[in-house]
Amino acid sequence: VIAAWAMGATPFVYPEEAGLPFGGPTFNPYIMLEIHYNNPEKRGDWIDSSGIQFFIVSDLRPNDAGVIELGLEYTDKMAIPPGQDSFPLSGYCVTECTAVSLPPEGILVFGSQLHTHLTGIRVRTRHIRNGHELPELNWDNHYSTHFQEIRRLKRVVNVLPGDALITTCDYETLDRDNVTLGGFAISD
Repeated sequence: VIAAWAMGATPFVYPEEAGLPFGGPTFNPYIMLEIHYNNPEKRGDWIDSSGIQFFIVSDLRPNDAGVIELGLEYTDKMAIPPGQDSFPLSGYCVTECTAVSLPPEGILVFGSQLHTHLTGIRVRTRHIRNGHELPELNWDNHYSTHFQEIRRLKRVVNVLPGDALITTCDYETLDRDNVTLGGFAISD
């Protein structure tokens, strides 16, 4: 994943000092655009204007941008019972993972997109370093599936090798009679 957009989001622009690297001998020469549609009424009169626009520059930015996905995997092992006021599930990016996957100087996080499906009501990403909790990376206590904006953080956060990131989603299933299994559909 090199970029993402979801319902309710406005265009996202990288900070002046960062760019998304592609092209050249070390990059895959292809980019695939994947779109997930939600048209439960099966309407045929809607016009699709989906797409993405890249601006290619020869003067590279000082910092390469990228995407790190945190949280839960969409799988039927993710089961949320019916009739729940608030059912939390957490995904962990553990210290052992960041210790081997991040560069020695860490990464600078300037934006975050929280994402869950229809039953999601709250999302937060916690940041742990050496057993101490730092300020949350991002949170939304009134999450709406219809407003999934990539948010520029108020401050750039340095995530170092050995840090842990914990993303917790709270789900509300009071109106459901059956278990809700994880999946790619917005109703999952």
